[in-house]
Amino acid sequence: MATIGKDPNARKRILFVAADGSRRTVRWHGHIGPSRTVKTHIEQILAAADAYAIPAETAEWLARIGDDLAGKLAAVNLIQPRAGRGR
Repeated sequence: MATIGKDPNARKRILFVAADGSRRTVRWHGHIGPSRTVKTHIEQILAAADAYAIPAETAEWLARIGDDLAGKLAAVNLIQPRAGRGR
């Protein structure tokens, strides 16, 4: 289960417990989509660790998100880091 939080400086955050039992946070500033959408997909990624399969809707969402959010998800070991992507 993940929770949505807001920092005083208008940053948003999703807090969750990772597969290894550690408490992790993904923070961002600006618009990357509704916080509830990000939260739902993070929960789906966490659930997929047990099922070994990410739901199709979440896989499609992961393909559409920007490199900034993808980097943040990779930093907390929710996904693998993206390779290059045109850099």
